[in-house]
Amino acid sequence: MIIIIQSFIFDDFIWSFSRLNSFHQCKYQFKQQYIDCLQGESNFFAEYGSFIHNILEKFFKGELAIYELSTFYKEGYQNAIQHPAPPNKFVDLNQSYYKAGLKYFNEIEDYDEYNIIDVEKKVDFKIDNIKMVGYIDLLAKDKDNRLHIIDHKSSNIKSLKSQKAKDYWKQMSLYSIPIKEEFGEYPCQLHINAFRKQQWYTTDFNIEEVSNVKKWATNTVDLVRKEDEWNPTIDEFFCSYLCNFRNKCKYRWGN
Repeated sequence: MIIIIQSFIFDDFIWSFSRLNSFHQCKYQFKQQYIDCLQGESNFFAEYGSFIHNILEKFFKGELAIYELSTFYKEGYQNAIQHPAPPNKFVDLNQSYYKAGLKYFNEIEDYDEYNIIDVEKKVDFKIDNIKMVGYIDLLAKDKDNRLHIIDHKSSNIKSLKSQKAKDYWKQMSLYSIPIKEEFGEYPCQLHINAFRKQQWYTTDFNIEEVSNVKKWATNTVDLVRKEDEWNPTIDEFFCSYLCNFRNKCKYRWGN
C-alpha cells in the first residue's frame, strides 16, 4: 500500500538534479521534504552561495555594473546570511567566506571571450516519462559560435577529477539534454566558476556522460518509487550543519 501511494505521489513529480541527488544523500531527509512536505530551513553555505549567485545574475543581466558588485556585496551580506557558519578551530568561517567573496568581486573580470545567450536559464525537459527542470547559470557562445554551459559554485573543487567536480559535470551533462533539444547541438565545453577560490575548471563535453546521467536519473526515480524504509545517512557534519531538517530530525541525536 505504501509503495502504491508513493508511486501516485511521483507520477506528476517534477524532478531536478538536486532532488535526485538528495535521495542518495539521505533518504530520510528526502522523505521529510518531498513526501511528508515538512518545512525545512536553509544553512550558512546555501545562503552564501545563493547570495553570490544573485549578484552574478544581476551582473550578467546588466542590472549591476562591474564597479558596483563589491559595494552591493558588502551592503547585502549581513541580511543575506541568516544562519551562523559552523565552528572551525582553524579559522572563522564566516569571515573567511566573506573576505573570499569580497576579493572575488573586487577582482572579477568581464567574460569578454563569450557572448552570453541566457542567464539563469530555466529548462524543462523529459527523460523517458520523467519530468525534469533545471536552471543553467550561464549559457554562452564563443567566437566560433559554439555553445558553453557555465555553472557558479562556492565549493572548493580541488581538481577536475574530484568527486565534487564529477557531480557538477553530471549536473551540467543533464542540462545539456534540453540544450540539444532547443539548439540542435550539445555544448562543446562545460565550465565551473569556483568563485570562492577564484578557480576556473573546464572539461570537453562527453556524449557518453549524457547516457550515464540518463541512466542514473531513471534508476534513482525507480529506487524512490520502491523505497519503503527511508533510513537516514548519519554524517555528523551534514546532520549538524547542512540538512534542512537538522533541528527536527529524530536521528540527529542518536535515537
